[in-house]
Amino acid sequence: MRSNSLYRPRDNQLAFSPSMTFAQRQLATNAPPPPPSAAPISPPQTPPHLTKALAYASALGILTSPAPGTYNLAPFSLLPCPTSLSSFNSIVSNATLFNKISHRMIDDYEGFLRPAILPAALADKEFTGQLLAIADHVKSLPTTLSPGLNIFRSDYMFTPTGPLQVELNTIASSFGCLSTRITALHKYLHPEKSHQGSLPKNNAESIVTRALAAGHSRFVATATSPLKPMVVMVVQPNESNSIDQNALEMKLLEEYGIGVLRRSLRQLGEHLPKIVVNVPGRRAWL
Repeated sequence: MRSNSLYRPRDNQLAFSPSMTFAQRQLATNAPPPPPSAAPISPPQTPPHLTKALAYASALGILTSPAPGTYNLAPFSLLPCPTSLSSFNSIVSNATLFNKISHRMIDDYEGFLRPAILPAALADKEFTGQLLAIADHVKSLPTTLSPGLNIFRSDYMFTPTGPLQVELNTIASSFGCLSTRITALHKYLHPEKSHQGSLPKNNAESIVTRALAAGHSRFVATATSPLKPMVVMVVQPNESNSIDQNALEMKLLEEYGIGVLRRSLRQLGEHLPKIVVNVPGRRAWL
């Protein structure tokens, strides 16, 4: 027998020639490498305060949905972001001014908004130009609804010199419900801060819901159809932020008796007449 070959003894166990390297033996047997000589490391233990936070966040529904039917905890901080009282009050007071400015710009389409967007639309015909064309078409329709309801969300970055506004969202004011619940989480984890009054109230969930209900009521007051209008929530397919949106749906239904239809833009474009017809005794509000 050659010294560099494998052979099978009578007990059917593999044997190795003395000249084989360790790598050759591993390849021949497909066996796992030997354990290290150091003592095994036990898995890290979750700190009690983190376990408490994870449990309460789950109970509050601070979740996202990466895929239909799958839910994960949304990212959250264990501590609220510290800032001075003067900076916080400045943000709150300025928010009202920014909202009024945005509303007036939207309301003054011919006098301000369209002329301001036109240069960008001419330079970017494929995207901004198409958006402006859609806006022109909607504004030309005799059935354009009025008044309108605008719900904004401002994002801020805190710096050593004070808060800086990053953007003003005018198309999607998400996380109103989740942010309200994260405030509740912080109050639960740090009751001493809540009792001292250093954690301000966060009523975004109630405020956004009340605004939608008020817009619905104004539409009902001007509608001529006997059918009861509903709210249409335009969403992306496989929306990951569905829990935040579901909370608004539930609050609208429970507190105001207003139903909500979730539809994507494609669904609205393809099936809008069917949506209106197939909802018994109701009409969709766009």
